Amino acid sequence: RGVLIASLILCSQATFAALQLGQLSWLLTLAVTLAWRADRADARWRAGLLLGCLMAAKPFLGVFGVYALWRRSSALLGGMAIGMLAFAAAGLAAGGPLAYWSWIFVLGRVNWPAHLANGSL
Repeated sequence: RGVLIASLILCSQATFAALQLGQLSWLLTLAVTLAWRADRADARWRAGLLLGCLMAAKPFLGVFGVYALWRRSSALLGGMAIGMLAFAAAGLAAGGPLAYWSWIFVLGRVNWPAHLANGSL
């Protein structure tokens, strides 16, 4: 069953569009699914941990923070905070502070137009 689901994801048009645009969002599908399953199983802290890591990688997923506030779930919010901090710490350990500074430097100098199919700011 898992192979079938993975095959459908890898063969979808959305995956091909993401690959063509150089996006790796499709790789995060498994983590989003695991977070959803954890939330459905009332494992709020685990769901928050996964979502926090995802939110650190793709900030548009921050909408789940609003969801956690709406649900008034401190376990979900706490897991999100720990997940974001852990993801940022892993990036800092792997690339060092210079990697973060160069990323901020490049972001401040973006002047090319966005692709029409890209929803990023």
